[in-house]
Amino acid sequence: MSVVEKRLYGFFGLIGLVVSMAFIFAVLNTRFESNWDPNNFYFSGDFPLFWAAIKVVNSDDRENLYDEGIYSQALTDVTGKDDKLIWPYPPSSMLFLAPLGNFESHTAFFIWQAAGLILLGLVAYKTLPDGRFAAFLILTSPATVYNTFFAQSGSIACALLLAGLLLLERRPLIAGIFIGLLTMKPQLGILIPFALLAGGYWRTFLSASVTVLVLFLASSAFLGWEIWIDYLEAVPSSTLDRHLIGPEAGQMPTHLPSIPTITAAGRVLGIDSGVTWSLLVFAIALGSLAVIWAFRRPGPFHLKVALTIAAGALAAPYFHNYDLIAMTAALYLILQNLPDKRVVTRLVALIAYFSPFLILLFTVADLPVGPLILLAVFAAAYLRLREPHAFRPRPTRP
Repeated sequence: MSVVEKRLYGFFGLIGLVVSMAFIFAVLNTRFESNWDPNNFYFSGDFPLFWAAIKVVNSDDRENLYDEGIYSQALTDVTGKDDKLIWPYPPSSMLFLAPLGNFESHTAFFIWQAAGLILLGLVAYKTLPDGRFAAFLILTSPATVYNTFFAQSGSIACALLLAGLLLLERRPLIAGIFIGLLTMKPQLGILIPFALLAGGYWRTFLSASVTVLVLFLASSAFLGWEIWIDYLEAVPSSTLDRHLIGPEAGQMPTHLPSIPTITAAGRVLGIDSGVTWSLLVFAIALGSLAVIWAFRRPGPFHLKVALTIAAGALAAPYFHNYDLIAMTAALYLILQNLPDKRVVTRLVALIAYFSPFLILLFTVADLPVGPLILLAVFAAAYLRLREPHAFRPRPTRP
Protein backbone atom coordinates (compact mmCIF):
# COMPACT_ATOMS: atom_id res chain seq x y z
CA MET A 1 0.00 0.00 0.00
CA SER A 2 1.51 3.31 -1.14
CA VAL A 3 2.13 6.31 1.10
CA VAL A 4 -0.57 8.26 -0.73
CA GLU A 5 -3.09 5.47 -0.19
CA LYS A 6 -2.19 5.22 3.49
CA ARG A 7 -2.70 8.95 3.96
CA LEU A 8 -6.02 8.82 2.11
CA TYR A 9 -7.30 5.84 4.09
CA GLY A 10 -6.02 7.41 7.29
CA PHE A 11 -7.97 10.55 6.49
CA PHE A 12 -11.12 8.48 5.99
CA GLY A 13 -10.37 6.73 9.27
CA LEU A 14 -10.39 10.02 11.15
CA ILE A 15 -13.50 11.20 9.30
CA GLY A 16 -15.18 7.89 10.11
CA LEU A 17 -14.33 8.23 13.79
CA VAL A 18 -15.74 11.76 14.13
CA VAL A 19 -18.79 11.41 11.89
CA SER A 20 -19.86 8.00 13.12
CA MET A 21 -19.63 9.05 16.78
CA ALA A 22 -21.87 12.05 16.16
CA PHE A 23 -24.29 10.30 13.83
CA ILE A 24 -24.64 7.08 15.79
CA PHE A 25 -25.36 9.01 18.97
CA ALA A 26 -27.95 11.17 17.18
CA VAL A 27 -29.76 8.32 15.44
CA LEU A 28 -29.81 6.03 18.45
CA ASN A 29 -31.35 8.76 20.58
CA THR A 30 -34.06 9.62 18.03
CA ARG A 31 -34.84 6.29 16.37
CA PHE A 32 -34.59 3.97 19.36
CA GLU A 33 -35.26 4.11 23.07
CA SER A 34 -31.84 5.05 24.36
CA ASN A 35 -30.17 3.54 27.40
CA TRP A 36 -27.58 6.33 27.51
CA ASP A 37 -27.33 8.01 30.86
CA PRO A 38 -24.55 10.63 31.17
CA ASN A 39 -24.71 10.37 34.96
CA ASN A 40 -24.31 6.59 34.94
CA PHE A 41 -22.57 5.91 31.65
CA TYR A 42 -21.16 2.53 32.58
CA PHE A 43 -24.74 1.29 32.67
CA SER A 44 -25.46 2.77 29.26
CA GLY A 45 -25.70 0.75 26.08
CA ASP A 46 -25.72 -3.03 26.54
CA PHE A 47 -23.35 -3.40 29.46
CA PRO A 48 -26.30 -4.05 31.83
CA LEU A 49 -26.97 -7.27 29.89
CA PHE A 50 -23.51 -8.54 30.78
CA TRP A 51 -23.59 -7.19 34.31
CA ALA A 52 -26.90 -8.93 35.02
CA ALA A 53 -25.46 -12.27 33.87
CA ILE A 54 -22.35 -11.66 35.98
CA LYS A 55 -24.54 -11.02 39.04
CA VAL A 56 -26.50 -14.24 38.43
CA VAL A 57 -23.45 -16.51 38.08
CA ASN A 58 -21.89 -15.02 41.19
CA SER A 59 -25.00 -15.87 43.21
CA ASP A 60 -26.67 -19.07 44.34
CA ASP A 61 -28.73 -19.06 41.10
CA ARG A 62 -25.77 -19.63 38.80
CA GLU A 63 -27.20 -22.95 37.59
CA ASN A 64 -30.37 -21.12 36.50
CA LEU A 65 -28.63 -18.58 34.24
CA TYR A 66 -30.97 -19.39 31.34
CA ASP A 67 -34.14 -19.14 33.39
CA GLU A 68 -35.93 -16.13 31.92
CA GLY A 69 -37.44 -15.12 35.23
CA ILE A 70 -34.17 -15.13 37.15
CA TYR A 71 -32.13 -13.37 34.48
CA SER A 72 -34.87 -10.82 33.77
CA GLN A 73 -35.13 -10.01 37.47
CA ALA A 74 -31.38 -9.49 37.66
CA LEU A 75 -31.58 -7.22 34.62
CA THR A 76 -34.44 -5.26 36.18
CA ASP A 77 -32.41 -4.84 39.36
CA VAL A 78 -29.60 -3.35 37.26
CA THR A 79 -31.59 -1.10 34.91
CA GLY A 80 -34.74 -0.38 36.90
CA LYS A 81 -36.78 -1.38 33.86
CA ASP A 82 -39.14 -4.32 33.47
CA ASP A 83 -37.11 -6.24 30.86
CA LYS A 84 -37.96 -9.79 29.75
CA LEU A 85 -34.90 -11.35 28.19
CA ILE A 86 -32.82 -14.52 28.16
CA TRP A 87 -29.04 -14.43 28.42
CA PRO A 88 -28.01 -15.09 24.78
CA TYR A 89 -24.38 -16.22 25.10
CA PRO A 90 -23.18 -19.81 25.62
CA PRO A 91 -22.22 -20.97 29.14
CA SER A 92 -18.53 -20.88 28.20
CA SER A 93 -18.68 -17.08 28.00
CA MET A 94 -19.15 -16.90 31.76
CA LEU A 95 -15.71 -18.36 32.37
CA PHE A 96 -14.32 -14.99 31.26
CA LEU A 97 -17.13 -12.71 32.41
CA ALA A 98 -17.66 -14.07 35.93
CA PRO A 99 -14.35 -12.69 37.30
CA LEU A 100 -15.60 -9.16 36.58
CA GLY A 101 -18.02 -9.68 39.46
CA ASN A 102 -15.09 -9.17 41.83
CA PHE A 103 -15.01 -5.49 40.89
CA GLU A 104 -17.38 -2.58 41.28
CA SER A 105 -19.62 -2.03 38.27
CA HIS A 106 -17.77 1.02 36.96
CA THR A 107 -14.41 -0.75 37.24
CA ALA A 108 -15.81 -3.83 35.50
CA PHE A 109 -17.13 -1.58 32.73
CA PHE A 110 -13.71 -0.06 32.06
CA ILE A 111 -12.00 -3.46 32.16
CA TRP A 112 -14.56 -4.83 29.70
CA GLN A 113 -14.12 -1.93 27.28
CA ALA A 114 -10.33 -1.83 27.57
CA ALA A 115 -9.92 -5.59 27.16
CA GLY A 116 -11.86 -5.60 23.89
CA LEU A 117 -10.04 -2.63 22.38
CA ILE A 118 -6.58 -3.80 23.49
CA LEU A 119 -7.14 -7.33 22.18
CA LEU A 120 -8.49 -6.02 18.87
CA GLY A 121 -5.61 -3.60 18.46
CA LEU A 122 -2.98 -6.23 19.27
CA VAL A 123 -4.46 -8.76 16.85
CA ALA A 124 -4.61 -6.17 14.06
CA TYR A 125 -1.05 -5.02 14.79
CA LYS A 126 0.40 -8.54 14.89
CA THR A 127 -1.48 -10.22 12.04
CA LEU A 128 -2.37 -7.64 9.36
CA PRO A 129 0.01 -6.12 6.81
CA ASP A 130 1.52 -2.83 8.03
CA GLY A 131 0.11 -3.65 11.44
CA ARG A 132 0.38 -0.25 13.08
CA PHE A 133 -1.62 1.45 10.31
CA ALA A 134 -4.11 -1.46 10.19
CA ALA A 135 -4.71 -1.22 13.93
CA PHE A 136 -5.35 2.52 13.59
CA LEU A 137 -7.92 2.02 10.82
CA ILE A 138 -9.77 -0.74 12.66
CA LEU A 139 -9.80 0.95 16.07
CA THR A 140 -11.15 4.19 14.56
CA SER A 141 -13.67 2.47 12.25
CA PRO A 142 -17.41 3.18 12.54
CA ALA A 143 -18.00 -0.46 13.52
CA THR A 144 -15.60 -0.17 16.47
CA VAL A 145 -17.15 3.14 17.52
CA TYR A 146 -20.59 1.52 17.38
CA ASN A 147 -19.40 -1.43 19.47
CA THR A 148 -17.76 0.86 22.03
CA PHE A 149 -20.88 3.02 22.29
CA PHE A 150 -22.90 -0.08 23.16
CA ALA A 151 -20.16 -1.67 25.32
CA GLN A 152 -20.76 -4.84 23.33
CA SER A 153 -18.67 -7.94 22.61
CA GLY A 154 -17.95 -7.22 18.95
CA SER A 155 -14.35 -6.14 19.48
CA ILE A 156 -13.48 -9.34 21.35
CA ALA A 157 -15.37 -11.65 18.98
CA CYS A 158 -13.89 -10.04 15.87
CA ALA A 159 -10.39 -10.17 17.36
CA LEU A 160 -10.82 -13.92 17.90
CA LEU A 161 -12.12 -14.32 14.33
CA LEU A 162 -9.22 -12.39 12.80
CA ALA A 163 -6.58 -14.16 14.88
CA GLY A 164 -8.06 -17.57 14.13
CA LEU A 165 -7.96 -16.99 10.37
CA LEU A 166 -4.83 -14.89 9.92
CA LEU A 167 -2.66 -17.21 12.03
CA LEU A 168 -3.60 -20.35 10.10
CA GLU A 169 -0.41 -20.37 8.04
CA ARG A 170 2.08 -19.22 10.69
CA ARG A 171 0.73 -20.58 14.00
CA PRO A 172 -1.85 -23.30 13.25
CA LEU A 173 -2.18 -24.52 16.84
CA ILE A 174 -2.64 -21.03 18.26
CA ALA A 175 -5.12 -20.27 15.46
CA GLY A 176 -7.14 -23.28 16.60
CA ILE A 177 -7.31 -21.94 20.15
CA PHE A 178 -8.70 -18.63 18.91
CA ILE A 179 -11.23 -20.43 16.71
CA GLY A 180 -12.30 -22.56 19.66
CA LEU A 181 -12.78 -19.45 21.78
CA LEU A 182 -14.90 -17.93 19.01
CA THR A 183 -17.58 -20.53 19.77
CA MET A 184 -18.64 -18.12 22.51
CA LYS A 185 -20.21 -16.23 19.57
CA PRO A 186 -20.63 -19.16 17.17
CA GLN A 187 -22.65 -17.43 14.43
CA LEU A 188 -19.55 -15.48 13.36
CA GLY A 189 -17.57 -18.59 12.47
CA ILE A 190 -20.05 -20.91 10.79
CA LEU A 191 -17.94 -21.21 7.59
CA ILE A 192 -14.55 -21.63 9.26
CA PRO A 193 -14.78 -25.46 9.35
CA PHE A 194 -15.04 -25.47 5.53
CA ALA A 195 -11.85 -23.40 5.31
CA LEU A 196 -10.00 -25.72 7.68
CA LEU A 197 -11.06 -28.88 5.87
CA ALA A 198 -10.54 -27.53 2.36
CA GLY A 199 -7.13 -26.09 3.23
CA GLY A 200 -5.96 -29.16 5.10
CA TYR A 201 -5.41 -27.34 8.38
CA TRP A 202 -5.72 -30.50 10.46
CA ARG A 203 -3.64 -29.30 13.39
CA THR A 204 -5.80 -26.19 13.64
CA PHE A 205 -8.95 -28.31 13.48
CA LEU A 206 -7.67 -30.53 16.28
CA SER A 207 -6.57 -27.56 18.39
CA ALA A 208 -9.97 -25.89 17.97
CA SER A 209 -11.77 -29.12 18.88
CA VAL A 210 -9.71 -29.55 22.05
CA THR A 211 -10.34 -25.91 23.00
CA VAL A 212 -14.10 -26.36 22.57
CA LEU A 213 -14.01 -29.51 24.70
CA VAL A 214 -12.08 -27.73 27.46
CA LEU A 215 -14.57 -24.83 27.41
CA PHE A 216 -17.47 -27.27 27.58
CA LEU A 217 -16.05 -29.21 30.53
CA ALA A 218 -14.94 -26.11 32.45
CA SER A 219 -18.26 -24.28 32.02
CA SER A 220 -20.21 -27.40 32.94
CA ALA A 221 -18.16 -27.85 36.10
CA PHE A 222 -18.67 -24.17 36.98
CA LEU A 223 -22.39 -23.80 36.18
CA GLY A 224 -23.68 -27.36 36.45
CA TRP A 225 -23.73 -30.22 33.99
CA GLU A 226 -27.23 -29.40 32.71
CA ILE A 227 -26.40 -25.81 31.80
CA TRP A 228 -25.77 -26.61 28.15
CA ILE A 229 -29.13 -28.33 27.86
CA ASP A 230 -30.76 -25.22 29.32
CA TYR A 231 -28.87 -23.07 26.84
CA LEU A 232 -29.88 -25.13 23.81
CA GLU A 233 -33.50 -25.25 24.92
CA ALA A 234 -33.83 -21.53 25.67
CA VAL A 235 -31.56 -19.41 23.49
CA PRO A 236 -32.17 -20.59 19.89
CA SER A 237 -35.95 -20.39 20.25
CA SER A 238 -35.73 -17.03 22.02
CA THR A 239 -33.52 -15.60 19.25
CA LEU A 240 -35.90 -16.90 16.62
CA ASP A 241 -38.94 -15.41 18.31
CA ARG A 242 -37.30 -12.06 18.96
CA HIS A 243 -35.40 -11.46 15.74
CA LEU A 244 -35.76 -13.94 12.92
CA ILE A 245 -39.32 -15.22 12.48
CA GLY A 246 -41.56 -13.39 10.00
CA PRO A 247 -43.88 -10.47 10.79
CA GLU A 248 -46.66 -12.84 11.82
CA ALA A 249 -44.67 -13.56 15.00
CA GLY A 250 -45.64 -10.23 16.51
CA GLN A 251 -44.46 -6.67 16.76
CA MET A 252 -41.15 -6.00 15.04
CA PRO A 253 -38.36 -4.69 17.33
CA THR A 254 -37.38 -1.14 16.37
CA HIS A 255 -33.70 -2.09 16.11
CA LEU A 256 -34.30 -4.87 13.58
CA PRO A 257 -33.59 -2.79 10.43
CA SER A 258 -30.09 -2.12 11.80
CA ILE A 259 -29.25 -5.85 11.86
CA PRO A 260 -27.38 -6.49 8.57
CA THR A 261 -28.55 -10.06 7.97
CA ILE A 262 -30.77 -11.75 5.43
CA THR A 263 -33.11 -12.98 8.15
CA ALA A 264 -33.62 -9.51 9.62
CA ALA A 265 -34.10 -7.98 6.17
CA GLY A 266 -36.72 -10.57 5.32
CA ARG A 267 -38.72 -9.75 8.40
CA VAL A 268 -38.46 -5.98 7.91
CA LEU A 269 -39.62 -6.27 4.29
CA GLY A 270 -42.48 -8.59 5.20
CA ILE A 271 -41.15 -11.52 3.17
CA ASP A 272 -42.60 -14.92 4.01
CA SER A 273 -40.42 -16.65 6.60
CA GLY A 274 -40.08 -19.74 4.38
CA VAL A 275 -38.67 -17.64 1.55
CA THR A 276 -36.34 -15.83 3.96
CA TRP A 277 -34.95 -19.08 5.31
CA SER A 278 -34.52 -20.38 1.76
CA LEU A 279 -32.45 -17.30 0.93
CA LEU A 280 -30.34 -17.86 4.05
CA VAL A 281 -29.75 -21.52 3.14
CA PHE A 282 -28.72 -20.41 -0.35
CA ALA A 283 -26.29 -17.87 1.16
CA ILE A 284 -24.80 -20.55 3.42
CA ALA A 285 -24.39 -22.93 0.47
CA LEU A 286 -22.89 -20.20 -1.73
CA GLY A 287 -20.53 -19.08 1.02
CA SER A 288 -19.45 -22.63 1.81
CA LEU A 289 -18.67 -23.40 -1.84
CA ALA A 290 -16.80 -20.11 -2.23
CA VAL A 291 -14.64 -20.78 0.84
CA ILE A 292 -13.88 -24.35 -0.31
CA TRP A 293 -13.02 -23.02 -3.78
CA ALA A 294 -10.71 -20.37 -2.30
CA PHE A 295 -8.77 -22.73 -0.03
CA ARG A 296 -8.45 -25.46 -2.66
CA ARG A 297 -6.60 -23.24 -5.13
CA PRO A 298 -3.36 -21.23 -5.16
CA GLY A 299 -3.65 -17.55 -4.43
CA PRO A 300 -2.86 -14.86 -1.86
CA PHE A 301 -3.75 -16.08 1.60
CA HIS A 302 -4.96 -12.66 2.74
CA LEU A 303 -7.64 -12.64 0.03
CA LYS A 304 -8.84 -16.07 1.12
CA VAL A 305 -9.25 -14.72 4.63
CA ALA A 306 -11.15 -11.69 3.31
CA LEU A 307 -13.48 -13.95 1.32
CA THR A 308 -14.10 -16.17 4.36
CA ILE A 309 -15.00 -13.18 6.54
CA ALA A 310 -17.34 -11.70 3.92
CA ALA A 311 -19.00 -15.03 3.12
CA GLY A 312 -19.45 -15.79 6.81
CA ALA A 313 -21.13 -12.44 7.43
CA LEU A 314 -23.50 -12.96 4.51
CA ALA A 315 -24.37 -16.48 5.71
CA ALA A 316 -24.78 -15.68 9.43
CA PRO A 317 -28.37 -15.97 10.69
CA TYR A 318 -27.87 -13.24 13.29
CA PHE A 319 -25.33 -10.60 14.19
CA HIS A 320 -25.36 -6.85 14.73
CA ASN A 321 -23.63 -3.72 13.46
CA TYR A 322 -21.00 -4.00 16.15
CA ASP A 323 -19.93 -7.36 14.70
CA LEU A 324 -18.91 -5.67 11.42
CA ILE A 325 -15.46 -4.86 12.82
CA ALA A 326 -14.04 -7.93 11.09
CA MET A 327 -15.47 -6.61 7.82
CA THR A 328 -13.18 -3.58 8.17
CA ALA A 329 -10.22 -5.96 8.28
CA ALA A 330 -11.57 -7.82 5.24
CA LEU A 331 -11.76 -4.52 3.33
CA TYR A 332 -8.20 -3.70 4.33
CA LEU A 333 -7.04 -7.06 2.97
CA ILE A 334 -8.99 -6.64 -0.27
CA LEU A 335 -7.32 -3.27 -0.88
CA GLN A 336 -3.78 -4.66 -0.52
CA ASN A 337 -1.87 -4.31 -3.83
CA LEU A 338 -5.07 -3.28 -5.59
CA PRO A 339 -4.46 -2.07 -9.19
CA ASP A 340 -5.09 1.63 -9.72
CA LYS A 341 -7.96 1.06 -12.16
CA ARG A 342 -10.11 -0.84 -9.68
CA VAL A 343 -12.35 2.13 -8.92
CA VAL A 344 -15.48 0.05 -8.26
CA THR A 345 -13.67 -2.07 -5.67
CA ARG A 346 -12.50 1.06 -3.86
CA LEU A 347 -16.03 2.47 -3.93
CA VAL A 348 -17.41 -0.76 -2.46
CA ALA A 349 -14.73 -0.63 0.25
CA LEU A 350 -15.58 2.97 1.09
CA ILE A 351 -19.31 2.22 1.35
CA ALA A 352 -18.72 -0.91 3.40
CA TYR A 353 -16.30 0.89 5.73
CA PHE A 354 -19.06 3.34 6.62
CA SER A 355 -21.73 0.60 6.54
CA PRO A 356 -22.68 0.88 10.26
CA PHE A 357 -23.27 4.57 9.62
CA LEU A 358 -25.23 3.91 6.40
CA ILE A 359 -27.27 1.05 7.87
CA LEU A 360 -28.35 3.27 10.73
CA LEU A 361 -29.22 6.02 8.26
CA PHE A 362 -31.53 3.72 6.30
CA THR A 363 -33.22 2.41 9.45
CA VAL A 364 -35.07 5.72 9.56
CA ALA A 365 -36.91 4.55 6.43
CA ASP A 366 -37.01 0.88 7.54
CA LEU A 367 -34.78 -0.09 4.59
CA PRO A 368 -32.45 -3.01 5.45
CA VAL A 369 -29.45 -2.36 3.19
CA GLY A 370 -27.02 -4.49 5.22
CA PRO A 371 -27.23 -7.69 3.13
CA LEU A 372 -26.64 -5.74 -0.09
CA ILE A 373 -23.44 -4.23 1.34
CA LEU A 374 -22.25 -7.64 2.57
CA LEU A 375 -22.97 -9.15 -0.85
CA ALA A 376 -20.94 -6.40 -2.53
CA VAL A 377 -17.94 -7.06 -0.27
CA PHE A 378 -18.24 -10.81 -0.89
CA ALA A 379 -18.27 -10.18 -4.66
CA ALA A 380 -15.24 -7.87 -4.38
CA ALA A 381 -13.24 -10.49 -2.49
CA TYR A 382 -14.26 -13.21 -4.96
CA LEU A 383 -13.31 -11.13 -8.01
CA ARG A 384 -9.93 -10.24 -6.49
CA LEU A 385 -9.15 -13.91 -6.01
CA ARG A 386 -9.98 -14.53 -9.66
CA GLU A 387 -7.48 -11.94 -10.90
CA PRO A 388 -4.56 -13.51 -12.81
CA HIS A 389 -1.94 -11.83 -10.60
CA ALA A 390 -3.59 -13.45 -7.56
CA PHE A 391 -2.23 -16.85 -8.48
CA ARG A 392 0.90 -17.23 -6.42
CA PRO A 393 2.34 -20.34 -4.75
CA ARG A 394 0.79 -21.08 -1.40
CA PRO A 395 3.17 -20.24 1.50
CA THR A 396 4.78 -23.22 3.19
CA ARG A 397 3.41 -23.81 6.68
CA PRO A 398 5.84 -24.61 9.48
